[in-house]
Amino acid sequence: MLLLLLACGLGLYLYGIALVWRRDRLTAVFALLLPPLGLFALAKYWGERANNPRWYLLGGLVLLALAGGLFGWHVLATQQREEADWLRSHDADEARRVASARARRARALTSLVRSQGKVEIAGAATGITVPQHFRFIDRSELERAFAGTSDAPAADTIGWFVHERVDLTAANAWYVRVTWRGDGYVAARGLASVDTATLLAAMRRLRQPDPTATQEQEQTPQAHGFADLPTFDPQTARATWVVALARPRSEDQVLECQAVQLGRKGLVLFTIENMAAARAELCLRSVRLLAANVYFGVGQSHAEHSRMLDRNAPYGLAELITGEYVDKLRQAQARP
Repeated sequence: MLLLLLACGLGLYLYGIALVWRRDRLTAVFALLLPPLGLFALAKYWGERANNPRWYLLGGLVLLALAGGLFGWHVLATQQREEADWLRSHDADEARRVASARARRARALTSLVRSQGKVEIAGAATGITVPQHFRFIDRSELERAFAGTSDAPAADTIGWFVHERVDLTAANAWYVRVTWRGDGYVAARGLASVDTATLLAAMRRLRQPDPTATQEQEQTPQAHGFADLPTFDPQTARATWVVALARPRSEDQVLECQAVQLGRKGLVLFTIENMAAARAELCLRSVRLLAANVYFGVGQSHAEHSRMLDRNAPYGLAELITGEYVDKLRQAQARP
């Protein structure tokens, strides 16, 4: 069809040019080299009666325009088809990649070695008794299974605590991450002078979303409020709090439950992330139970702090709750 239109249009136009040649060779040459100038020749000789080239020029230009439009449509349709084929292929490759990553993660999770008994924190004179129905996964196991992935443990992570009934490969799986921070003695007395609104405002400021991130990209969850207010027991030197979080453009809230056991030279922090709001009690009870099973060596408890001998952490309990302790540490490390 395209070739037929092109041949007919070209034939009619060339015949019209031949008729123009008999009248004005210069106009014919320009109209041949630049077909749009055929409109000039068309207008110039429109009123002639004998051997009028207007119908040949007009018919040729119309057919050539149709051929050009058909060719453009064919090119566009081909490009769209190729793009659709590429997208299908890309989506299929991405789906296979995601499925493969999930399968690798599931295999890694099922291969993690779990232990009971006691967990000693090296160099801290501190340990944790693994509670009944819980199992401990050591940091070395996490490094072996998740090296180079988003599940790789942070530098201060000791390991995970997992309930014996939890299947880590399930969609609603949860675990407790345990962290040791040996930054020194953390003062808790300042927490009583800070109201929860101030704590929440500081937490929201530190969890500002990235304005340049697209909807598909992962955003930092924003703090909506405390599902369980921060509390500190001076007798046990233990604090707990639960924050309700939600990602931008999402109404679904999740919980971040934390409990900290303070010691003389550092602290042990227990964290559960992305817990469903309906499981708030399970979340809080789990971190509280694990914090209660922390033990310190002789003379290493929070109450045995010595102002003369001990190093103070550059942050307090309030900064630990809001997350401001990270900036405090950086500032302390930057000082000469």
